[in-house]
Amino acid sequence: MNRPSSCQNSIICSPQPILLDAEAHNWREAIEVGSALLLRDRNIEDTYIRAMIQTVEQFGPYIVMAPNFALPHATPGAGSKRLAMQFTRLKEPVSFGHPKFDPVSFLCVLSPIDTNTHLKAMFNLISLMKNAAFRKDILAAATAQDAYTRILQHEYLLEP
Repeated sequence: MNRPSSCQNSIICSPQPILLDAEAHNWREAIEVGSALLLRDRNIEDTYIRAMIQTVEQFGPYIVMAPNFALPHATPGAGSKRLAMQFTRLKEPVSFGHPKFDPVSFLCVLSPIDTNTHLKAMFNLISLMKNAAFRKDILAAATAQDAYTRILQHEYLLEP
């Protein structure tokens, strides 16, 4: 399997930013836990988490972009330090208030550095999450490494 030499076009570049079976009782906690690894690795600041929550409070659940999937993000200047993504599978789904795609079981928190760099990875991820076979496959992942391998396999199928 050929992988791009740069991670900017890949969804996830390693198993490290993958968190499985995270616990959250509501969408706010889901965003917080979905950001924990990015915060730990200093890809984002606390202000970025607050900005993502404020954005949902202000504009509603527009970040829920496919069945069972949310893509929390905020503007690059809100505390994003490096281009990064964290993929999280929740132990139990939570409601974001989206009439069509709730409840959410998967989140991918995006830490952008500008408005263009992350776009291909974001569109690949949304394409994958619209695929019921991918969602079923990623639910079966037992470890972060297993989830990473499954993401790579499905992402590779998206390539032209």
